[in-house]
Amino acid sequence: ANPLTKAESAAVETRWLLVFLIALMFFLFVGAELAFGGWIYTYAISTGLGDITTAGYINSLFWGALTLGRLLSIPLPTRLRPRYILTADIIGLLISLLLLLFAADAPGVIWIASFGMGFSMANVFPTLMLLAEHHLNISGHITSMFLVGASLGGMAVPWLIGQNFESYGPQATVLWILGTICVAVFVLAIFLWVVRVEQGAGGDS
Repeated sequence: ANPLTKAESAAVETRWLLVFLIALMFFLFVGAELAFGGWIYTYAISTGLGDITTAGYINSLFWGALTLGRLLSIPLPTRLRPRYILTADIIGLLISLLLLLFAADAPGVIWIASFGMGFSMANVFPTLMLLAEHHLNISGHITSMFLVGASLGGMAVPWLIGQNFESYGPQATVLWILGTICVAVFVLAIFLWVVRVEQGAGGDS
């Protein structure tokens, strides 16, 4: 094979690696979103941080913050690059989860953390799409792979929490979601590193 063919082959392999990494991020972030939305009610009751009514309000606050965040974030892509938006989102998610992990008993923390989770998670999905469009030629097939990743994550992460909730208690909810976000951060770092290497190789050729 001539060098051009090798270069083209490497480019195709890199492209599919990037597609896989984006799909994996959809799996992790959507899994974390639906896990929090699905388990915060049970978490609040099990920890004694709220009764049935209060837990319902906390759950509604999360989804309300998610909706508000999506509305307010509409102009963001025209002002900021996707990686910077995702970085801000991740910081908000980590702060919210760490508050729940270490200070959940403090007055108002569960409310602040639930709002922070919803607001920070609000534009992760559309921003991941923008990140993919920025670095890949998106086709219907590739988009469907992203959606499959998101759907699988939305089933898998809440299910895993359910399997561990009775054995390890309500903190399993926070720990699993925190772990999921941390893995997503690692995958994002790999994605950005691969992009940088690819751009460097393109500049050298």
